[in-house]
Amino acid sequence: MPSENGPLHGIRVMEWALDSPGSYCGKLLADFGAEVIKIEEPGGDPIRRLGPFQGGSPHPERSAYFLFLNTNKLGITLDLRNATDRLLLDGILRDTDIFVTDCPLAKLRERNLEFRELTKINAQLIFTPITPFGLTGPYKDYKITDLIAFQMSGYGHASPGNVDDPDVERPLRGGGRQADFAAGTIAAVASLHALFMRDQTGRGQQVDVSRQQALAAYNVGLTSYSFTGQVQSRRRGGGSMLFLYPCADGWVCMVSLQEAQWRTFLEILGGPEWGLREEFQDREARTKNRELLEPLVFEATRKFTKEQLAQTCLARRVPCQPVNSVSDVVNSRQLAAREFFIRVQHPVMGEVTVPRNPLLFSASPLSIRRPAPLQGQHTAQVLKEKLGLSEQEVTKHRQNSGQSLSLKPNRTHAVQAAKNGQTKPALDGVRVADFSWVLAGPLCTRYLASLGAEVIKIVSQVRPDSLWSGPNNLYYSKKSISLNLSTPEGLDIARQVIAVSDILIENFGTGAMDRLGLTYENLKKINPGLIYVSSSGFGRTGPARTYVAYGMTIQAYSGLTHLTGYPGGPPRGVNAALSDPITGTTALLGILAALHHRRTTGEGQYIDLSMVEATVAHLAEPVLEYLVAGKSLASVGNDDPAMAPHGVYRCKDDDTWIAVAVGNDEEWEGLCRAMGNPSWSADPRFVHASGRHEHRQELDQLVDAWTKHGDRFELMHLLQRNGVPAGPMYNSRDAVEDPHLNERGLFVELDDPIVGRKKFIGVPWRLSPDNELNYRPAPAPGQDTEYIYKEVLGISDVNYQRLVEQKVAY
Repeated sequence: MPSENGPLHGIRVMEWALDSPGSYCGKLLADFGAEVIKIEEPGGDPIRRLGPFQGGSPHPERSAYFLFLNTNKLGITLDLRNATDRLLLDGILRDTDIFVTDCPLAKLRERNLEFRELTKINAQLIFTPITPFGLTGPYKDYKITDLIAFQMSGYGHASPGNVDDPDVERPLRGGGRQADFAAGTIAAVASLHALFMRDQTGRGQQVDVSRQQALAAYNVGLTSYSFTGQVQSRRRGGGSMLFLYPCADGWVCMVSLQEAQWRTFLEILGGPEWGLREEFQDREARTKNRELLEPLVFEATRKFTKEQLAQTCLARRVPCQPVNSVSDVVNSRQLAAREFFIRVQHPVMGEVTVPRNPLLFSASPLSIRRPAPLQGQHTAQVLKEKLGLSEQEVTKHRQNSGQSLSLKPNRTHAVQAAKNGQTKPALDGVRVADFSWVLAGPLCTRYLASLGAEVIKIVSQVRPDSLWSGPNNLYYSKKSISLNLSTPEGLDIARQVIAVSDILIENFGTGAMDRLGLTYENLKKINPGLIYVSSSGFGRTGPARTYVAYGMTIQAYSGLTHLTGYPGGPPRGVNAALSDPITGTTALLGILAALHHRRTTGEGQYIDLSMVEATVAHLAEPVLEYLVAGKSLASVGNDDPAMAPHGVYRCKDDDTWIAVAVGNDEEWEGLCRAMGNPSWSADPRFVHASGRHEHRQELDQLVDAWTKHGDRFELMHLLQRNGVPAGPMYNSRDAVEDPHLNERGLFVELDDPIVGRKKFIGVPWRLSPDNELNYRPAPAPGQDTEYIYKEVLGISDVNYQRLVEQKVAY
């Protein structure tokens, strides 16, 4: 019987969040069953003032976005500037495992909420501050927004790709709040990493999460400059393949990574004569000659409706999906079949529909146990349960500034300290049978390997992994075994590997593992504690479960492509993998939670993860706009509902840009100061935020006229010194050479057998005092075959040689 408790049942979390990253991190931990207590100061969480609002009018208890981010939490009100309330917080922290916050560094210092002070209260506390650029490095005191993090992650350079004129088609922000949700997810992952480290050492940990680094780590192509010495141009034909095609009633996304897929696509289009031309004979030629190809192929695709073309392609195993609007997504038959949108009963809003968590656990399923709290709803309950104080006693202590307040001693966690004071990576001793390929699964297992797990990557010359042909950020720190799964003996070896593993992860097409007999139901008989993760484009159930998919087609189906574009224009999308790293990191979070559950219960389980659902969860704001207000949003470029100026502005060098986001009057005054207080800055239209937003298009032109004479890095430093959030658009060279990212250790230098010593993307968070990680160069395919067959499985020398000769170890 599935447990009624989530996999993190028994973990106690405090959250003080003023923005989306901290709230989303707390939500994820709460979804997994942790007890999460949300602190709000008397003014309330600023997210309560963000829409969409039920009924249309702003109201602190009617924000659907706040509801989504805060389900399953208890809510208390404390004024942390008040001495008594700060003592009350200290008392609760004595019995807390994880304290999450996204408050600015200055506010944390002002409230004396820094790690060295918090460990005096609770030496085993895990403290997770999510800050703009991290706690160290030259940019540590700089401000950030989702727009700026997106540009400084390298994703802005690919949003959109394939532009005709880079000086006109400025970089875009991806739909939704991609950087904010990436930071929240990474913070939840890092907090669980710290939990495993604490179990080993007995020490509390500081978890340093940078909002910039979190999204930069998603961008698996970010270090391409390190590998090739080249920067891909944003111009059409600059190296990006064609993937968006117009239809009679919209657009589709078709990705043909294999030549056979392109040939089948041409057959579907009627076998046009131009398809035989030499300049279109392979993917490299088609990319080089895109300007010739586009009008020809577009004329052919416009004869189909988007659903007609997509379904025809899918029936012939060509990856293709319609570019869905938000309303298309919410009304998707696949998401309905998997009950992705669920109803929550709220005391003020009534029944509200929201997206559920994308991870489906078999043994400890996730659920919404309570709606988001009303402001201060659980203050009396929490203070009574945690500190034994009645409301009258709290009032009395506040009147005398807490001088007579006596706190309980803190709980001592049952942990086993490291022997001889030596620590190992957190997942040392965990073994992973890695059947994943392409991107999402390998990214997940690369993290597991970096955290110390022994990851055994299953490879075969019968079906090589297409991404293992050159250097990438997916395979380092792993071991690799050659295994031919098309033979009965090969399947027997696979079962032996699984029998001695803690985790199995696969992301093949639905039915592939069933045909091999490697289902969870079969494998749990030989390994009852196995955690079996199945990740696929659409999940393992529902009418779309068998659809072939790549990350770009998932981005189209989920609404991300539709939401990324210029106002009034066609969809442009994020021309880089984003759904894959979202899915890989979500899988990683699920695995760590499942490992914790197994350590406390001994129970393994099956986890079903859909790439579509993981991506839609990161688009909560526009999805809620439709669910609550009935508005299916279109692309808005770089516009923000409240901030202005808010955009990406040209700088003096070719295709260089800076993102600027002004959120209040103080930042507006800082911008004016940095510009030298031009006469137009005193225009009455720009005095108040509402006027600046109303006249934002004219304001954008004025800011653009100033930035186009400046160097983007000099402008960033000037604006940040004046308190204005700003940051350059990064290409791959900018990222690899960035002094801040390098000082913070985002990149790790490793020897690659093909290109030599290069920079790879490492773990994007830091633990202290214990940050032991496992970094080793990627193996050659099958490099560890003999070791695993003989040392791990106990196969004799004679039998191993026979398996090699019979092409089982192949």
